[in-house]
Amino acid sequence: MRNLINLLVKNHRLMLFVLLEIIALNWLASSHAIHNNRMSSMGLEISDSWLYAAGRLESFKTLETTNSVLNEEISKLRSENLILLENAGVNCIEDFEYDSPHEGWFTIPAEVIYSTTHKKNNLIIANKGLRDGVNIGAGMLDKGFLAGRVVEITEDKALVFPITHIKPSWSVRINSDGPEGVMTWDGDDLTKCTVRDVFKAALILPGNSVITTGFQGVFPPGIEIGTVLKIESNDDEKFQTISIELGANFYSIRHVEFIQNRDNLSIDSLINSIE
Repeated sequence: MRNLINLLVKNHRLMLFVLLEIIALNWLASSHAIHNNRMSSMGLEISDSWLYAAGRLESFKTLETTNSVLNEEISKLRSENLILLENAGVNCIEDFEYDSPHEGWFTIPAEVIYSTTHKKNNLIIANKGLRDGVNIGAGMLDKGFLAGRVVEITEDKALVFPITHIKPSWSVRINSDGPEGVMTWDGDDLTKCTVRDVFKAALILPGNSVITTGFQGVFPPGIEIGTVLKIESNDDEKFQTISIELGANFYSIRHVEFIQNRDNLSIDSLINSIE
């Protein structure tokens, strides 16, 4: 009996303590502005953090769609710009149509679905093919920079040799009016390539731009490739070797463009028709 009485007394004291604590907290929150503001601030901070996290999650969900739409818009603008360059002698922009089948260069947006970065013979596969208008020999751009060339094609996919593949060579020019050379990849650094066969008499400086010549028919002249990093030459050689930093990022390449020339496609179709 005594133990039961002691237990009831202890529980009564505990309940009284809890009740007094609740009264005290309520009094602090309702009668003291500082405490009240602090509690409100903490609530707002927690609310803001959850809203921020939810917003970030929603943004991440829509990011991929946004990137695809932007890539399509960039591709359209680049095609129009190429047409403008080809029609530089036209007096008025309304004097020619963008969709004319004889207008030359045009681009097709695509997405990389597979790529390698650790091999000597790196490969890229994109999600556009014959039914999208892509053909063998089409060039590939990454954010406007030279990136590779289509070597095999199916109805819905394209296999690309990137410039980070040791076999292909590329005709390039240093600056818009500078000397020409041959660019290759040495199989090591994905951010750099080497340009050879540039005459030593040509003045080359670090920071000079490297662009396409247009001689190979894969790209129009003037497509950006990268910038000059350093120049090497020996006294007994007639040529200098140039190391360049690439503009295309092969570690994160994703949204790309295929670039083709309608005139070249017409010629290829004529050749194929008689073979």
